[in-house]
Amino acid sequence: MAITVYRSTDRIKIKIHDVELIVKPLSYFEKSQVEGILFKEGGVIRENSILALAKLIKYSIKEISGVNNLDGTPYQLSFDADGSLLESSIDELMNMGISNDLTIVLFGIRNSIPNEIVGVDGTPLKHIQITPFDGSGKKK
Repeated sequence: MAITVYRSTDRIKIKIHDVELIVKPLSYFEKSQVEGILFKEGGVIRENSILALAKLIKYSIKEISGVNNLDGTPYQLSFDADGSLLESSIDELMNMGISNDLTIVLFGIRNSIPNEIVGVDGTPLKHIQITPFDGSGKKK
């Protein structure tokens, strides 16, 4: 069985109910930034999961559809010069109605891209689908 390697230019479409997100695999640097927030000290895990989630959102989410602003217009993400999400977009995404599912997904893909997302009880979450794409948008 062949193992799939994901490049930082690859994209993964994640569908949570009717919301579609395009995310990228994290680079080594980005993973180290997240893992630096979730660390062991003297055998005890010390974590700031909200800050880690904000970093995961910042580095991984590249597009979103199926989300509207309060006035009914389609929601648009805002990025800085290096392609990372601005804090305003991070705040907004953390306040969406699917933020619990988004948290499960992003923590689930922070080290590798799984074939499916499972809940805390280990059962697959059927309302969440993952579809890998390469950088040109072709399905793998």
